Amino acid sequence: MRYELQHPDEERVQAAYGWDRAIGFFVQVERDGEVVEEYDALHPGYDDLKGAIPFLVEHEFFDEDDVFEAMDLMKIMISDEMEGSMRVCAEVIENFKSAAD
Repeated sequence: MRYELQHPDEERVQAAYGWDRAIGFFVQVERDGEVVEEYDALHPGYDDLKGAIPFLVEHEFFDEDDVFEAMDLMKIMISDEMEGSMRVCAEVIENFKSAAD
């Protein structure tokens, strides 16, 4: 399953992410529709889902503090109840989880 994520500051940059049986959890950062960076099991340094979220942080789709706060909030509420970048983080985490199910 594949999901799309718009970069918060750069309209020409998006990410496609999800899970695939052949390459595991993946993230593709695209600029103007062209893949410029990839994270998946075919690349060195792959660390399953533990590496996918930091890859999105590295490419500034959200920051690390928002990820930790979203993960804490997910214990008591659903992503639809959150606001801003924490909501985006929670949705991405939920999407990764449902993609792998």
